[in-house]
Amino acid sequence: MGITGNNLADFANNISKAKDDVGSKIGDIYSNPANADARINATPTLEKLDSAIGAAAKGGKNNQGIVTALQNVKDALLYDHTVDGEGNIVKAGTTPKDLSNLTPQQAFDLKQAISDKTQFTGRPSDDKTVNAVLKSMYGDLKGKLNASVSTNNPEITTLNQRYADLTSAALATKNRDAIVQRSNMVSLKSGGAGAIATGAAILGGAATIPAALAGVTAAALEQAMETTAVKSRVAAWLGSESPSVVTKVLQQNPAIKTVLYRALPKFASQLR
Repeated sequence: MGITGNNLADFANNISKAKDDVGSKIGDIYSNPANADARINATPTLEKLDSAIGAAAKGGKNNQGIVTALQNVKDALLYDHTVDGEGNIVKAGTTPKDLSNLTPQQAFDLKQAISDKTQFTGRPSDDKTVNAVLKSMYGDLKGKLNASVSTNNPEITTLNQRYADLTSAALATKNRDAIVQRSNMVSLKSGGAGAIATGAAILGGAATIPAALAGVTAAALEQAMETTAVKSRVAAWLGSESPSVVTKVLQQNPAIKTVLYRALPKFASQLR
């Protein structure tokens, strides 16, 4: 994707700008008069939440956190909310939104709302279950959006995929922040926290790797590269990324060259 940054905040900002640019192009397609009659039924997409809630409930009280999280997502997507006199967030009404006849723009907005519900609570097992459902819902709506307007605008498939990739990169960056914050709370050594955070960013996908490598210490990267998944992801990135991006990262953080040389000698020619 070619997005870089001098630090995590800069990288996140660049992702946001790229995402806004792609979103603007997608919006132009959805507002195309040729697509004015396109409609999407998102009700089956929301039913995935009911299925997941039912499956989690079968696991007993240990799954209460998952059920509550999924129900909260469902309520947030189907109802407007307000604050009552005691400061509690409550539903603004009792009638759920009708999601059976959405315009492409409304379905796109719903897709983004689903993505925004991705959670990093510090309970990995619960988060994994909830986020897997959200990912499935997101993909379902992306497919319906592609089908609804691709006849008039075949480029929508590529744009929606790029938007999804940028969304994943943004979430990975957010998750890295969450990991660092949790690590600080439990007073982990800086090297350990750095390794965890770096590993999380790298595993978030190719788009997150440049910023992760540009900002990591050599010690933290060496620890992170002890994980096979992280090592494999960096190797894949080196094998597919443009030389100019790799060079820029190494110029920003020359201290990591030795670590990469040792861990991935087959890519020595790219690490000069």
